[in-house]
Order: sequence, then structure tokens, then C-alpha cells
Amino acid sequence: MGCFRNSTRTAWAGPLLASALCAAIVFPTSAFAEQVGTAAAVNPDAFSQLNGGKREQLSIGKSIFFNERINTSDEGLVQVLLNDGSTFTVGAGSDLVIDKFVYDPSKKQGEIVATFSKGAIRFVGGKISKNADSVTVKTPSGALAIRGGMFQAYIGGGRRIFSFLYGNELVLTGSNGRSYRAFQPGYTIDASGGPKVRRTGPDDTNIFTHAFRGRGRVYALGQGGNTTNSAANASTGGTTGRQSSGNTSTDWVSVQTLSTDATTTLINQEIQKQEEKPPQQNAGNPPPPGNPPPGGGPPTIGEKPPTDGLPPSGGLPPDPGTNPPSGPVKVGGTFQGYASGFARTETTRQTWFGPRSSHSTEKVVSLSPEDVHLILDAAGNTVSAGINVYDADLLDVSYTEYNAVFGPTSDYASDTEFTTAARELSIVDHELKLRIWPPSLYWRENRHKVTGQSLIGTIESAAVTNSHTPLPAEAICEQCDFIKWGAWGVQAEHIGDAGSVSNTRIDGWWIAGDITPVDELPVTGSASYHGTAFGNVINRGEKYSATGDLDMDWNFAKRRGQLTISDFDGRTFGTGRNSLKAVPGPNHFGGILAGSGTVGTARGSFVSDGAVPAAGVIGNWGVTGHRYEATGIFGGGKVTP
Repeated sequence: MGCFRNSTRTAWAGPLLASALCAAIVFPTSAFAEQVGTAAAVNPDAFSQLNGGKREQLSIGKSIFFNERINTSDEGLVQVLLNDGSTFTVGAGSDLVIDKFVYDPSKKQGEIVATFSKGAIRFVGGKISKNADSVTVKTPSGALAIRGGMFQAYIGGGRRIFSFLYGNELVLTGSNGRSYRAFQPGYTIDASGGPKVRRTGPDDTNIFTHAFRGRGRVYALGQGGNTTNSAANASTGGTTGRQSSGNTSTDWVSVQTLSTDATTTLINQEIQKQEEKPPQQNAGNPPPPGNPPPGGGPPTIGEKPPTDGLPPSGGLPPDPGTNPPSGPVKVGGTFQGYASGFARTETTRQTWFGPRSSHSTEKVVSLSPEDVHLILDAAGNTVSAGINVYDADLLDVSYTEYNAVFGPTSDYASDTEFTTAARELSIVDHELKLRIWPPSLYWRENRHKVTGQSLIGTIESAAVTNSHTPLPAEAICEQCDFIKWGAWGVQAEHIGDAGSVSNTRIDGWWIAGDITPVDELPVTGSASYHGTAFGNVINRGEKYSATGDLDMDWNFAKRRGQLTISDFDGRTFGTGRNSLKAVPGPNHFGGILAGSGTVGTARGSFVSDGAVPAAGVIGNWGVTGHRYEATGIFGGGKVTP
């Protein structure tokens, strides 16, 4: 048996441009109101009411307007993305009104005023919050103010707690004018009785965890999933979660999911870590000298520079503890490996008869371990990566090469929990052309480089993916901590020939490790490897992911072996005995796959665990059958005799 449950299937990748389409929805009751944001993630038990009008159920992409009341049931959840990049996450049983929103994009200045009366909210500051006195949240206990940071608040059951997560300081000013300041992340202003500043405790975290979890299903911009509103569902192009043949099905990870949920996951991990830090803001460990604020609140930190929002990279807040306990392992290193996925390109061209659209979907794979690299920089606390993949496995005369660059960013929680955003995507079309005179063949290359707002994407570890889109397991094989793997995706828009506009999106998987130098591989004996194959499937137009068992036998003296992927989506395919062969020169092997009405290829390399040169194998694969395509990665550990 493999480490994954065999033939686990999950619905695959929903459309990603839903945010642009859904944001255009405007309801009649708000025709003359000023839009301040968008509902970016919604549980169906979330509602809004504009200026005392009709109470309506929130849907994905619905515009949020000035003075619109947002409330949720005991199972509801909604995330509001404001136009400056700030977000309010409104938990279960909550009530929030955006009273004022003014924003000048050219100066990156403005003002946010909101009223929060019950339930739970989490605020993450955008561009406006980088300016002093720009964000105010009115509560029954007073007015909350924060600059360039994050906080969460809870009002209910006799409790009023306001927890500071990151930034310069969180200030609560009561109706009597007295102010209470939390200047250290991991502290809470507790106004349940007489206001006081104290350490954030496990009970506080449990309250917020429960409030933001929601009991129903949550849908986000760009994700698949049915909504309770048919118009919203049409806008998002949702896919239905399925129960089929006893296999568990959930919405599968898409580029938009990677780009949003990974950052949220790491923020939540940082919140959880704050519970374990030693006290910083108390009498036994006072802050540096400074002038006490009016009203007798705790003194401010002297000469502390302002914190302008999240770190520039969009990563985790810095660790504020002076003597932090031992935390997650960050050894770091440079790793190489393989990647695969599906690339879908939609192109619109202007013709004499008006615009014409076309689309294509191709398997994409990397061809050698040099095509994928991952750098975990423990000293610099950064993550960076690069992935090169090619369509058609180079079997066609013409082909396309995709080169994605990620990071560096500081979204590096540990060696198993990390993510980084796409920075650049190069698309190179290689076309074999015929020259009329003199008659000859020549290669033509069309290059497109996409950066900035025209590009979204992320590469992340399996542990991060598993936290927002449950996987069967986080380990691809037993005792294989030395193998890194996870999800990746990019989406880019670029201008092509004759003014055509193309939108390309790739969703896939990657795997990497410490590739063993070829001269360090054994030259005698044999070994067997066992693990898991993971991949994406397009079966008669239906998209989902599946897992199967990976078994490989290798003769180091003959540099030959066989590889079999079994019980993958009910199919088994392999190379046959001695048909898997080493490529002359580098540590690289490959072979032809066949079985269950499919044919394709597999390629891979041996990786070291630091002690055994060929402790594991990693690679990618792809097969094609009648109206059936699948491509993915594999990893396996050496089986002890």
C-alpha cells in the first residue's frame, strides 16, 4: 500500500478570472452608491444590507458599498477586499458596517472608518493603513486604531477582546478619552471588564479559530464550487464537489487559491506561534523608556520606527521575541527536481468578421532535474524557485517553453511549510518554418515576458497546500523528509502576433530533492523503491486529481530498471522490465509508459538523504489515452531488504 489512499480523486481547478467578472456585478439597490470593495470569499450564510434596504445574501464578487451592513449567521463567513488592498474577514454571528472609505491611489492615502458591534473580525491593513490615524474601527468599548498592521477582535458572550497581530501598535480609546495600547504582537486589549492589556492566551486563539472557521462551505474568488446563487455560480465557473465510488472529493487547488490561501495559512501559523512566546509587555519585562500616553495607558516604545504595513515581500511578520523558544526547523538548502501540469491558453484575435477566440490545453513537463530549482535560504529567511516546463513533451515539431520565476519572499515558516509568489513568466514559442527561397527549414522563436499585474501565481509546499485544500497526506513516501514537493500555478496575459491577446494558465505539481552526483551513485547491486504518484487528470472533459502507488526496481550495474504506477484513477501503467534506462552522463533516467489503454513517458533522478546517495527517487510522468490525459509527479523511498 502507498502512503496515500489509492485512487483518491479531487475535483480540479476552477477558473481564475472570476474575480474580474464577478466584480462587475452591481445590484439595483446600490446603483448610485460608491463601491468600496468586493466580497472575495463567502460562506452562503453571509448577508448585506445597504442603507436600510432589502437584506440580501452575499455572493462571490458582490460589490460592497459605502454604509453597507455585513452580517453573518452562526455558520457564516465572508472576506471583504477593499479597494486599497485592506481586508476585513467577518466571522460567524458578526455585524460590520463600512462607514467611510476614501482613497487616493496616486498618493496612496485615504481613510477607513467602520463600525463593529458583535461577533469576530480580522483586519489586514492595505495601502491606507500605512498612514497614521487612517484606520478606525468603532466598537461598544471605544474606537480601535491601527497603523500598517493586523488585528482581530471579538465581541460576544460577555467578552470584548482585541488582539494585536502585527504592526506599530493597536490603540483602544474609550468614551472617557483614556487610551490602552498594545505595542507588542501577541498581546490583547481586554475590555470585558475594566480594560487592560495582557498576553494573548490559548482561550483567545480558540475563540477566533472557532469564529473564522465557519461550519458551511466557503467559496473564494477564482475557486471552483457551486454557490447558492446561480448567477454567481455562472460567474465563477464552479465545479461540484463529488462523492464517487467511495472516493472523497473536494475543490482542488487553483492558481487563485494558491495566491490567496497560502499567505493566510502562514499568517495563521504566526498567530498560533505567538501563544508560545515569552512575555514581553509586562512589568517584569517593560518596554524601552518612552513618554506615557495621555490617559494612563501603557507607555509607548521609545524611538520605535513606524511599521508600514506587511513586510515588502508580503511574508510573515518578524519574530518579536528576544528569547524565542526553539521553533520550526529551518535548515534550508538548494534542491532540484521535476514538475508537470496542464497549460490552457485562450487567444482572442481581431478579424474582418470581428473577434474570434480559440483555446488549447496541453500537458506540460520538465525534462531534466536542472529545469526545477528551489532555494530555501535559512540565513536570509527567504524562498525562491524556478520552473521550466515544455508542452507536448517535445514530440511535436513545434513546441512551447514556459519559464516561471518565483520569489524571493520571506514566506518561509519551516523546511516543510513555505510558499512564494510568481515574479516573472517567459513564454517561448518554438516553431519550425519553411523558407521559400532559398528552400530551407529554420526555427522561429516568439518570446513573451510577463511581469507585474498581468501575472499571478505561487509555488508552495505540500504542507501549506494541505492546510487549505486537504491532501491524502503530506509525505509522498514513508521516511522521505528529504524530498520536497507541493503545488504550483501561474496565470498570465500577454499580447501576441497581430494584436492578439492570450491568457495562459498552468496548474500542476512539483517535486525536488538533493540530486545525487552521477559519480556518487552505486555501480553494483540493485534497489527497490516504493512511494506515490500524484497527478492531474482530464477525463472526457472532467478535471480532477488522483493518486496511485509508485514502485521502481533498479539495477545499478546495468543502469536499467522498471517503473510501475498502479491504481492511479483505476489504471495501471509502467515501463516494462529493463525498459527504464539511464541517460548517458547525468543522474537521469527515463522510459516509455504503457497500460490501461494509455501511453506516455516517465523520467526521474536519484536523490540523497544526506547519508545514502540513492535513498530515494523523484520524477514526473504523463500518459494519453482515448479522451483521457493525465500528468503528475512521483516520489519513492528505498525499500529496506
